[in-house]
Amino acid sequence: MFKNLKISTRLIGAFTLLVAMLLVIGALSVARTVSVKTDLVDITERRMSAIAELELVREEGNFQARAIRNIALFTDPAKVAQEKQAIAESRSKVNGMSIKLDTLITSVKGRELSVKLQEGRKPFREAVDKFIAMIDAGEREPAIAYLFDTVRPVQLTYFKTIDDAALFQTEGAQEASQRAQDTVKNLITMNRPGFRGGRLV
Repeated sequence: MFKNLKISTRLIGAFTLLVAMLLVIGALSVARTVSVKTDLVDITERRMSAIAELELVREEGNFQARAIRNIALFTDPAKVAQEKQAIAESRSKVNGMSIKLDTLITSVKGRELSVKLQEGRKPFREAVDKFIAMIDAGEREPAIAYLFDTVRPVQLTYFKTIDDAALFQTEGAQEASQRAQDTVKNLITMNRPGFRGGRLV
């Protein structure tokens, strides 16, 4: 499973290299410059933002999982109520993140994975609701059994869809970064004779 969604530190080096190489180049082909810009925008404005949002979605999923675990452990009604409220607030946050992700993810494959993510979220939400209803009805032992037998498996399936979506965005960012680097290297090679000629003059 894709456990570590953060790639910012791995991409910073690539961005720094690209900027330095672009500063060295005196004359750039307009078409290739646009290509580099497009790839960098794809990384910085879309894919890294999407990855960051997916990280937050997963964090909220973990938060909700801890909350239902606490509900299973707590016997104080006030504490149980606090955890239920926390779950409701977390769900509201995820709703907002889902809306933002919908604007960031534009590729066909990316949208397919987003749909699977939402499809995976629904059973998890419904299972949590049923677990809470069983707790509210005083069915603690059956609720705890349901937590392990049903809630946990659908939670893992939901997390897998988040990881798959994040992995796709990560790979896309890495590919865009590589394309940009290759384009800049080609531009340097293309302009090298001109640089040599300028030194001779």
